[in-house]
Amino acid sequence: MNKAFSKYDLPSGWKLTNIDSLALFINGKSFKSSDWKGEGIPIIRIQNLNNKDAKFNYISGNQYVEEKYFVEPGDLLFAWSGTPGTSFGAHIWKGPKAYLNQHIFKVICFSGMSRNFLFYLLNQQVRKFIEKSKGTAGLAHITKRELQSTECFIPPLEEQSRIVNKLEELLSELVHSTSSLTRAQKLLDVYSQALLSSTFDGEISEKWARKHDFDSIEKYHDQVLNEKEERHNEILYLWKVEIEQWNITRKGIKPRKPLRYTASKTDFDIPPSIIPRHWKWIRISDFEELIGSGSTPKGGRSAYTDKGVKFIRSQNVLRNKLHLKDVAHIDDYTHKRMQRSQVHDKDVLINITGASIGRTAFVPEGFGEANVNQHVCIIRICTELVNYKYLTFYLNSPRAQSIIRRINSGATREALTFNQIRNFPFPLAPKEEQEVIVELLESKFSIIENLEKSIQESLAQTEALKQSILKKAFEGNLVEQNSNDEPVSELLERIKTEKKEYQDSRRALKEKQIKRIKKMSKILNIKEILKASSEPVLAKDVWQQSEYKGDIEKFYSELKEIKTSIKQVKEGTQSLLSLRS
Repeated sequence: MNKAFSKYDLPSGWKLTNIDSLALFINGKSFKSSDWKGEGIPIIRIQNLNNKDAKFNYISGNQYVEEKYFVEPGDLLFAWSGTPGTSFGAHIWKGPKAYLNQHIFKVICFSGMSRNFLFYLLNQQVRKFIEKSKGTAGLAHITKRELQSTECFIPPLEEQSRIVNKLEELLSELVHSTSSLTRAQKLLDVYSQALLSSTFDGEISEKWARKHDFDSIEKYHDQVLNEKEERHNEILYLWKVEIEQWNITRKGIKPRKPLRYTASKTDFDIPPSIIPRHWKWIRISDFEELIGSGSTPKGGRSAYTDKGVKFIRSQNVLRNKLHLKDVAHIDDYTHKRMQRSQVHDKDVLINITGASIGRTAFVPEGFGEANVNQHVCIIRICTELVNYKYLTFYLNSPRAQSIIRRINSGATREALTFNQIRNFPFPLAPKEEQEVIVELLESKFSIIENLEKSIQESLAQTEALKQSILKKAFEGNLVEQNSNDEPVSELLERIKTEKKEYQDSRRALKEKQIKRIKKMSKILNIKEILKASSEPVLAKDVWQQSEYKGDIEKFYSELKEIKTSIKQVKEGTQSLLSLRS
């Protein structure tokens, strides 16, 4: 007995084979962007597989596309390039009739193989595919050869049906649980955004503010500006001391002179005043000590080390917190060379490029040495009059995010410049009120985080249970075996025969099409051209292919003579011609 069978103790009726022996995999067509239309027949792309709201591209119904790329509801598809856990893997198509784009296989099943069983089998093998994949960070990619060579165990066809029925019975309950948990996650996110929205309208601290008197916000703003000036002069003095020392020793990296930046006020206007009267709209430039990002170390990923100084990238900057599970590291020498992007406690970090643009976190006290790459911008506050956590919460609020979207509206690349950040509007509140707001938000977000954690744990448990059920199914332990079932060897032989017949028929059809194209490439008259085509042909195309290509008057003269044999249909400003049957 095969060692693999002994290892898994599979029933004797099962057989070891590879995925290539089970079905035929046809890659989608590489459509050009110039083929895309605003209406017509949809084109299925990766985003259409796992997002029913994703927009389709379309192709004109008049454009010829091989039938093998046509997909109908219920067809089995496999995305061989995508994100694990979402798009990468098998999908039963539930959308409209459409054509298939590249990066997705259309899976042709034959009578020896249950389509739904193959769907579960392919997704059960996804982990193996990911191990074989050649994708970049966050993406998986597998070649057709690697997919087809993957080994798997197959039961008789009748048992496949029994397994599918049992799986659908058990997994339907898990799908319902997962949907409920996912809805709860979305509701938490909606609540979080509503909470931040009301915070920076002044609602969350309104009761507290009514019980307190405040000095003029104008005076408070002046104090902020004065402290910025004092801090700049202090940094300038320290630089002069350092540069004098460096001029004497000429050792180490030459200290860079601190620059004074003034934000341009032409990028966008201050938002309308819908904040409490004792607040004031100012700009981040009024209180920042440093705004800047880092770079990718020389050598790129090869410069990363297992240990050393934490190197923060955009994936580490989540909303209101840093996620360090997959944080990269750089050595101390590289860290010292990247002096201006060294991170300090209480720095605010904001992603300035890509899909996570605007996502903001803060550096907690006692964080230790760290640096950032070019996708993460440091906002260092020069005064205790502005709370770094208050700034972080604000930048993650719907109001700030809408400003970021407005900045990027119409831009070819999502990005925030340093000047746009300096010029960014900020609702200055009294120091005491900022602290009250931070305390209230931290309390509420702590509850939200605990609920989120509970949901994540439940989702993980649901997924673990699902994997346990699938493992049982594909080890032959989910349903009873029946010795009267057709042997697997016979169904594999039947698949092989049907697969060859299908491929032979496709090959014959293609040869017929080639012959027709060659025939149409000869100089033909109008009737010969229309006879060679199974579809109506645009009148201008008939003219171009005919013996009258250079003489439109002769073309219309022959068309007039044979008009009783021709069917003409108007489509917009164009005419479609075909022979009458």
